[in-house]
Amino acid sequence: MRKSLNILLLIVLMVSLLGNFLPADAAGVTRSIKAVFSNIKIFVDGKALETSQEPFIIQGTTFVPLRDLGEAIGAQVHWDGANNTIQIARPQADQNAIDAAYQKGYSEGFAVGQQYGEQIGYQKGLTEGQAKRAETAKKDYEKGYEDGSNKGYSEGIKAGEKDFSRGRKEDWRGACPSDKSIASSYNLSKYSADYREGFLAGFTDSFKTGYQDAYDQDALYEDGEADGYDDGYDDGYSAGENDRKRGRNYYWNRDYPKESKIVDSYYLDEESKYYKEGFLAGYKRGYQDGYYDGYYEEGREEDAYWEGYDEGYDAGKLAGEYDRWKG
Repeated sequence: MRKSLNILLLIVLMVSLLGNFLPADAAGVTRSIKAVFSNIKIFVDGKALETSQEPFIIQGTTFVPLRDLGEAIGAQVHWDGANNTIQIARPQADQNAIDAAYQKGYSEGFAVGQQYGEQIGYQKGLTEGQAKRAETAKKDYEKGYEDGSNKGYSEGIKAGEKDFSRGRKEDWRGACPSDKSIASSYNLSKYSADYREGFLAGFTDSFKTGYQDAYDQDALYEDGEADGYDDGYDDGYSAGENDRKRGRNYYWNRDYPKESKIVDSYYLDEESKYYKEGFLAGYKRGYQDGYYDGYYEEGREEDAYWEGYDEGYDAGKLAGEYDRWKG
């Protein structure tokens, strides 16, 4: 409801500032004014403010209770009646409270960040650690398999030859030693579990191959003979070439190595009996052929030169005679 009232300005101002309290010695000037009350509502931060006096309008200016409004926004309002002054103090931040709040927030944030960081770090470390462990395990297994294969094949050859010579039926499983026996024989306890696993697998696989190869004597002999020929040829060629350069007469077995030296040089004791026999036979033939080629290499080059020269001379002579006849 809109209404107009004539009130004393001094009284209105005093009430606005101090609520219903008026100092006994307050002095002022009396003046008649016209104020308009129109149910004005005040909101502070979206919340309705209840005031001790109703706001009003005088000549287009809105007047509100200063104390009520000031305290609503955290300010301190003080009326100094002796000096007719109003003291308004804005709220001061409590540095201790700020520091405490900061420390509290920092501590809480640090704790959360630390926990999260530990989780992320742990997961990353776990993933990287597992990958590294898998790579190490793979390398250990492969190395063990390779070493086991080398040992298993020679052991299989020996076992196969033994059974074959005794007329036994081929049975590599019955001849192959147990994992426990293999581990003990090769002291596998000092190696990693992955290496041991690879060694046992490689040993067993190659033992089977070696054992079965031992029953095929012809194939073993032929393989040894072929390998022996190649190695013998290389050694014989070097010996023949050396004798030629030193002016020695042709004598292929002058420096031919003893059988024991050949066996040691080419680790033949680790091979099958039949492979070994074939290797020694092939080595001797290869050595003889290699010595011959090494000794007469220079002579063959000269022979080839003059053979080529003679053929070229004859061909050129015929061509020249033909051209002369046509001309």
